[in-house]
Amino acid sequence: MRDKLLELLNYNKDFKERVGQAYFDKIQGIQTPWLTLVACCDSRIHTNIMMEDATNEVFEIRVIGNVIENALGSVDYGVYQLHTPMLFIMGHSDCGAIKGSLDERGKLQESIEDTLEPIRKNTKIDLNKKLSSYVIDNIENQVKYALKRYETLVENGELVIAGGYYDFDNSCGNGCGKIVLINYNGENTYTK
Repeated sequence: MRDKLLELLNYNKDFKERVGQAYFDKIQGIQTPWLTLVACCDSRIHTNIMMEDATNEVFEIRVIGNVIENALGSVDYGVYQLHTPMLFIMGHSDCGAIKGSLDERGKLQESIEDTLEPIRKNTKIDLNKKLSSYVIDNIENQVKYALKRYETLVENGELVIAGGYYDFDNSCGNGCGKIVLINYNGENTYTK
């Protein structure tokens, strides 16, 4: 593990030298992101799938299952304090949180079970459904939750709320790696 830590520190040193002082001068004093992103903690999901450098562009909140309810302080900070004009909730292929929420309670650590509870309470289990359908349902539920919570901002045109599915295993049939728009301000934009 020490080698991995040294690799990380060496990358940082190279990064610092590559971007130069001007890069850091631009980000002093204030955050100015245009996007609050609620994404899963899955190690296969990062902002590099959307843009090359998300520094000061994206206020990112990572929580298993991309459940807003479990990260309200952070999401509210992006929306209310940083005034980002877009809140994007991003689910993804092969989501372990969704898989875990489909199992009966008691198979995981209590802290994980508690975190999955908001997903469970909104999930109707159907053995004929694919995992991707459950992920999409969760994205829809998170968008609905956000639309209710930030209703005034959306009505005043100050906030757009969207939900997407990062399809890295082609479960939606559009090719590996595509972000599929699922919902835009309450309008379902995806046909199953």
